[in-house]
Amino acid sequence: MKKLLLILLTLLSLSTITRAQESSVNEKTGPDTVKVGAYVVSLHDINFHDKEYTMRFWLWLLHNNPEFDFPYEIEVPNAKALEKPDMMSDTIMGKIWCLMKMKSTMKQSWHVGDYPFDIQKLTVRVENTVYDNSKLIFVADTLGSNYDSASVIDGWEVTSFKVSTGTSHY
Repeated sequence: MKKLLLILLTLLSLSTITRAQESSVNEKTGPDTVKVGAYVVSLHDINFHDKEYTMRFWLWLLHNNPEFDFPYEIEVPNAKALEKPDMMSDTIMGKIWCLMKMKSTMKQSWHVGDYPFDIQKLTVRVENTVYDNSKLIFVADTLGSNYDSASVIDGWEVTSFKVSTGTSHY
């Protein structure tokens, strides 16, 4: 029996965007905080030979800044291919909700030396391509973030799922 995939969805902010960009952030309040969460809908087309898999997931962002245009500012740097996301947006009680349906073909280095008892750790990094961490900080929404347990591949087991944030140092 295959032991599965340790799925780890990691959300990171990009830290090497030009500082000449104008923003509504002022020095007293600091960077805008964007709450980010994810729900994995499916994981399929796992290809050990080509070192890739396909993942569909919902990504949501909750923020206050109307200047943010996340469908055009989001990048998944470890994706081989990323389809343009379907996006819905709404403003509720002064907060902007952005919900994006994502589909990406991910690059993955498989460690199969212990097959069929190997454990795989899948990481999806999501970054903002316009603002660095002096202008925008991601905060993980761990409450709603999860994966669809019905989509787990037969014979495989998800042993962990986590959404976290960090800073990329480029």
